[in-house]
Amino acid sequence: CAVSSVEGLPSYGECAYWDRRFSEEGHYEWIAEYSELQALIARACPEKTSRILMLGSGTSRLPEQLYDDGYREVVNVDISQVAIDKMKSRNDQLRSGMESHVASVADLSRFRDGHFDLVIDKGTLDSVACARQNLLVVDMLAEVSRVLKEGGAYLLVTVDPTNPDFLKMPHLSFDVETVPIHGALGMGLFMKHCACLCRCRPNAGEVLHRELPRLREAAARLDEEESRRG
Repeated sequence: CAVSSVEGLPSYGECAYWDRRFSEEGHYEWIAEYSELQALIARACPEKTSRILMLGSGTSRLPEQLYDDGYREVVNVDISQVAIDKMKSRNDQLRSGMESHVASVADLSRFRDGHFDLVIDKGTLDSVACARQNLLVVDMLAEVSRVLKEGGAYLLVTVDPTNPDFLKMPHLSFDVETVPIHGALGMGLFMKHCACLCRCRPNAGEVLHRELPRLREAAARLDEEESRRG
């Protein structure tokens, strides 16, 4: 499950990096705290019965805060077994309705189409983009679109002001609202951190079915060309 990362950055595309990191730290909160995102989440999911997917949960406390705030159908996925074991240890008895699964963000096949009302991504697309694998980005966002119900929301929280450009890829059909955020370390406004609230349009499934095959083919060709260039 290892893929190369941008030179000079940690190996964000490697399972081993995350297993090692999560073995050494008990908890880490990427980019923004729940308190900063709470109003956006409430807008995206006014009903506490909403199904929520935490994409690349790591060891974030946000799923627990969601659950304690009344959202009882929260599912965590992460590529790291260590992270998921920690989430299960923290929550299986205290929060019996919460689920945690090891899964690649590019393969959410354990979930049916249109299963979730909200997908939360707090830094996960940032990490995937650092892996310099175009096909991985295409597949991840395709899976996000697939598992969202019509009118469902993808809440993308990112430190990279260029990453929202991925939302314009032709296999996606979102209405996007961008909101600047302060960030957990207080640098968000200066560094242009933002949250994108992305609503699935009614034609999202049709667009995904039509555009994904040729986009995957183009992304795979680009990855191959970049690999040959080294």
